[in-house]
Amino acid sequence: MTTSRPRVLIEDWLPVAELGIESRRERGAASALPPLSFLHVWWARRPLVASAAVALAGVMPAWTEELAESFPEAPELRTESAYRAWLLRLVGILGDPVKGRRMIDAANAAGVKLQGNGYGYRQAFRNAVSRSDIDLLHTVLRRTWGELPTIADPTAGGGSIPWAASRLGLPVVANDLSGVAASVLKAGVEIPATRGLDLLPDIRKWGDVLVKRVEKRLKEFFPLNEGESVIAYIWANAVPCPRTGRLVPLLRDKWLRKAPGKEAAVRMVTSAEGIELREPRFEVILGREVDKADASTGTMARGKAVSPYDNLVIDGDYIKEAAQSGDMDQLLYAVAVRKPSGERTFRAPNEADLQALQAANRTFNAVKDEWFDAGILPTEEFPEGNDLRPKHYGLDRWVDFFTPRQALVHGTFGEEFARLVPEVRETLGEAADQV
Repeated sequence: MTTSRPRVLIEDWLPVAELGIESRRERGAASALPPLSFLHVWWARRPLVASAAVALAGVMPAWTEELAESFPEAPELRTESAYRAWLLRLVGILGDPVKGRRMIDAANAAGVKLQGNGYGYRQAFRNAVSRSDIDLLHTVLRRTWGELPTIADPTAGGGSIPWAASRLGLPVVANDLSGVAASVLKAGVEIPATRGLDLLPDIRKWGDVLVKRVEKRLKEFFPLNEGESVIAYIWANAVPCPRTGRLVPLLRDKWLRKAPGKEAAVRMVTSAEGIELREPRFEVILGREVDKADASTGTMARGKAVSPYDNLVIDGDYIKEAAQSGDMDQLLYAVAVRKPSGERTFRAPNEADLQALQAANRTFNAVKDEWFDAGILPTEEFPEGNDLRPKHYGLDRWVDFFTPRQALVHGTFGEEFARLVPEVRETLGEAADQV
């Protein structure tokens, strides 16, 4: 082990332009993201290619003639330019992304469509590092540090840096204060790195069993129109109007989508055939039919609301009191769907949707106490801290952050998972500890 820290590559050079382009390519299409991104949605996920480059450049020695002479049979270290090109290869950049980006921009400006992706190679994270490159890297690092250096990331979040380092066979120490992040690290980095591909058949088999059981139990609560798939259910909190007792949805505006030519918004209906409704119904308006002025007008702003029934103000303190006393409700006011053609659009909740919600509420109310006692759902108190807004709106426990149907989904999954564990152990015996 050296007694003084050697000069490292990042102190002399980092391919910022190349990494910037590759980082954008990495997230260029929602359907082609790195698999790690699909494990859990992380709000500040670092690009894998940039994470790999920074981690590597922080431990690889700066190029010197002495370094090249120490590895006479390695062309990757023969010259400084070759050494830098090797770093790019180690992180999966197998061409010149700057040149590729220029070609794409020129083609776009000329209205010409390039063959292929314009770069001549796949996104960096898709390109496996060869065994010979990893072996040479380890040899260089051991010569520099006396042993393989450990990559430490104490606030690892979604796991980009630990994943990139593990892929190169480097020791990693990583953690995070968030239990979700720690779970993502274990499932997305630690287990694949230590267990390898041998786990896949059993993971897929038992994962399919779990998913099918959960789907069977929940299918009735998520009705579909023929040929559609649901992207998202769109909700609003609601409180009783203090004067009429009718539900007031708390909406900052009625927009669903503002993209030019693809506008979508909801229209609120408070009466039907001369009869005042206890809660409003919603119609989805698309394209040119959208009244932009109405769509930009909601029922709530700056903590206060306006009742759509008498157009009078509902005080913010009343809203908080209603929430804290259990009188805040949730209204489903739109459903984002994908049609068989692949088009994404919106529709209003139909009768089947509303009946399914009622059935889900009844089912959840029947099982919630049992689930709470079993610890299947998180009933811990929301912690005191700098942000007390959840408590102001009646969200005293973590489970209160979910609608009844959402809690039913989480509870069903947790219950089926707990039931599956002894089955896996009985079937696989001692090998179950590896799954």
